[in-house]
Amino acid sequence: MAVPERSVRDMAAALCEFEGVKCLWRVVAAFATYALIRVLPVVAAVTVAIVSVNGPVAKASVSAVVALAVDALGKGLRVRFPWKAVLANRLATFEAMNPTTQVPVRVRAADEDVAGKHFAARGSIP
Repeated sequence: MAVPERSVRDMAAALCEFEGVKCLWRVVAAFATYALIRVLPVVAAVTVAIVSVNGPVAKASVSAVVALAVDALGKGLRVRFPWKAVLANRLATFEAMNPTTQVPVRVRAADEDVAGKHFAARGSIP
């Protein structure tokens, strides 16, 4: 799903309108995802520094490759905004049109013009 350009705060507020406070765990999960993506390269760099201290050149080289791979993975994830997707995917279930909730209504031919004007004034035409 494409992540909307809405802020996390706006999406959390909209979810609270639909679900109440029981949706706040999603905000915590979004923050944890954001923090994990930001902290992962730092953890990899610290691990490389610890492993390569007074170690052989091969071990240091492998550690550097691992650190660069983790950094590239982090940059790739930051572009996709997975912390926003945690909220956006759930919000989409509420905001998407649901064809099972539409109720067909029969309108007499004589009343079609009046009904059309009514729906056009409301901004929705069935």
